[in-house]
Amino acid sequence: MNSYGQFLLYDALLAFLILLVVLVGMAFVLSTEDDALPDSNVALDRLILLSSIDVHDTNLLLSLSANDSSARSVVCDVLAEDSFVIRDLTLNKTLINKKSGDYVDVFSARKVVGGHEYELMIYV
Repeated sequence: MNSYGQFLLYDALLAFLILLVVLVGMAFVLSTEDDALPDSNVALDRLILLSSIDVHDTNLLLSLSANDSSARSVVCDVLAEDSFVIRDLTLNKTLINKKSGDYVDVFSARKVVGGHEYELMIYV
Protein backbone atom coordinates (compact mmCIF):
# COMPACT_ATOMS: atom_id res chain seq x y z
CA MET A 1 0.00 0.00 0.00
CA ASN A 2 1.15 3.48 -0.63
CA SER A 3 1.09 6.38 1.85
CA TYR A 4 -2.59 7.05 1.06
CA GLY A 5 -3.63 3.47 1.91
CA GLN A 6 -4.26 2.44 -1.67
CA PHE A 7 -3.96 -1.19 -2.68
CA LEU A 8 -1.23 -1.51 -5.30
CA LEU A 9 -0.55 -4.12 -7.96
CA TYR A 10 2.48 -5.62 -6.22
CA ASP A 11 0.35 -6.09 -3.07
CA ALA A 12 -2.09 -8.15 -5.12
CA LEU A 13 0.74 -10.19 -6.66
CA LEU A 14 2.28 -10.84 -3.23
CA ALA A 15 -1.08 -11.96 -1.83
CA PHE A 16 -1.63 -14.23 -4.85
CA LEU A 17 1.86 -15.75 -4.45
CA ILE A 18 1.31 -16.45 -0.74
CA LEU A 19 -2.08 -18.03 -1.47
CA LEU A 20 -0.56 -20.17 -4.23
CA VAL A 21 2.23 -21.41 -1.94
CA VAL A 22 -0.27 -22.34 0.78
CA LEU A 23 -2.56 -24.20 -1.66
CA VAL A 24 0.33 -26.12 -3.26
CA GLY A 25 1.63 -27.04 0.20
CA MET A 26 -1.78 -28.30 1.30
CA ALA A 27 -2.19 -30.34 -1.88
CA PHE A 28 1.23 -31.91 -1.36
CA VAL A 29 0.54 -32.81 2.26
CA LEU A 30 -2.89 -34.26 1.52
CA SER A 31 -1.65 -36.32 -1.43
CA THR A 32 1.20 -37.92 0.54
CA GLU A 33 -0.92 -38.86 3.56
CA ASP A 34 -0.99 -42.61 4.24
CA ASP A 35 -4.18 -44.37 5.13
CA ALA A 36 -3.79 -45.70 8.65
CA LEU A 37 -6.88 -47.89 8.49
CA PRO A 38 -7.19 -50.92 6.27
CA ASP A 39 -9.94 -51.03 3.67
CA SER A 40 -11.66 -53.91 5.42
CA ASN A 41 -11.22 -56.26 8.32
CA VAL A 42 -11.14 -59.89 7.20
CA ALA A 43 -12.15 -61.15 10.63
CA LEU A 44 -15.14 -58.82 10.83
CA ASP A 45 -16.32 -59.82 7.36
CA ARG A 46 -16.15 -63.51 8.23
CA LEU A 47 -17.77 -62.98 11.64
CA ILE A 48 -20.68 -61.17 9.99
CA LEU A 49 -20.98 -64.05 7.53
CA LEU A 50 -21.01 -66.60 10.36
CA SER A 51 -23.62 -64.64 12.28
CA SER A 52 -25.92 -64.57 9.25
CA ILE A 53 -26.06 -68.39 8.93
CA ASP A 54 -28.74 -70.44 10.70
CA VAL A 55 -28.37 -74.10 11.73
CA HIS A 56 -31.45 -75.98 12.98
CA ASP A 57 -33.42 -72.69 13.03
CA THR A 58 -30.87 -71.19 15.44
CA ASN A 59 -28.04 -68.79 14.78
CA LEU A 60 -24.82 -70.62 13.94
CA LEU A 61 -22.78 -68.91 16.66
CA LEU A 62 -25.41 -69.61 19.32
CA SER A 63 -25.52 -73.26 18.23
CA LEU A 64 -21.74 -73.35 18.44
CA SER A 65 -21.92 -72.08 22.02
CA ALA A 66 -24.34 -74.91 22.79
CA ASN A 67 -21.75 -77.49 21.57
CA ASP A 68 -23.62 -78.40 18.38
CA SER A 69 -21.33 -80.59 16.25
CA SER A 70 -22.96 -79.60 12.95
CA ALA A 71 -22.42 -75.92 13.79
CA ARG A 72 -18.79 -76.68 14.51
CA SER A 73 -18.33 -78.38 11.14
CA VAL A 74 -20.02 -75.48 9.30
CA VAL A 75 -17.70 -72.96 10.98
CA CYS A 76 -14.66 -75.10 10.14
CA ASP A 77 -15.84 -75.36 6.52
CA VAL A 78 -16.37 -71.60 6.19
CA LEU A 79 -12.97 -70.79 7.72
CA ALA A 80 -11.16 -73.81 6.23
CA GLU A 81 -8.18 -72.00 4.73
CA ASP A 82 -7.42 -69.90 7.82
CA SER A 83 -5.86 -70.46 11.20
CA PHE A 84 -8.36 -69.04 13.65
CA VAL A 85 -9.68 -68.94 17.20
CA ILE A 86 -13.34 -68.23 17.93
CA ARG A 87 -14.40 -67.45 21.49
CA ASP A 88 -17.60 -66.72 23.36
CA LEU A 89 -16.56 -63.88 25.65
CA THR A 90 -19.85 -63.96 27.56
CA LEU A 91 -19.24 -67.53 28.69
CA ASN A 92 -15.45 -66.98 28.77
CA LYS A 93 -15.04 -70.09 26.63
CA THR A 94 -12.95 -70.92 23.57
CA LEU A 95 -15.28 -72.55 21.08
CA ILE A 96 -12.80 -73.54 18.34
CA ASN A 97 -9.02 -73.22 18.42
CA LYS A 98 -7.58 -74.03 15.00
CA LYS A 99 -4.34 -72.08 15.26
CA SER A 100 -1.36 -73.73 13.63
CA GLY A 101 2.08 -72.71 12.44
CA ASP A 102 3.71 -69.33 12.49
CA TYR A 103 1.82 -66.16 11.77
CA VAL A 104 2.72 -62.57 10.98
CA ASP A 105 -0.57 -60.71 11.29
CA VAL A 106 -3.63 -61.18 13.46
CA PHE A 107 -7.03 -59.82 12.46
CA SER A 108 -9.58 -59.66 15.24
CA ALA A 109 -13.25 -58.73 15.44
CA ARG A 110 -16.05 -58.87 17.99
CA LYS A 111 -19.78 -59.11 17.46
CA VAL A 112 -22.76 -59.47 19.77
CA VAL A 113 -25.30 -62.10 18.70
CA GLY A 114 -28.24 -63.10 20.86
CA GLY A 115 -26.77 -61.58 24.02
CA HIS A 116 -23.42 -63.32 23.59
CA GLU A 117 -20.27 -61.48 22.56
CA TYR A 118 -18.14 -63.46 20.11
CA GLU A 119 -14.53 -62.82 19.16
CA LEU A 120 -12.89 -64.16 16.01
CA MET A 121 -9.12 -63.95 15.58
CA ILE A 122 -7.67 -64.92 12.19
CA TYR A 123 -3.93 -65.60 12.01
CA VAL A 124 -2.19 -64.90 8.69
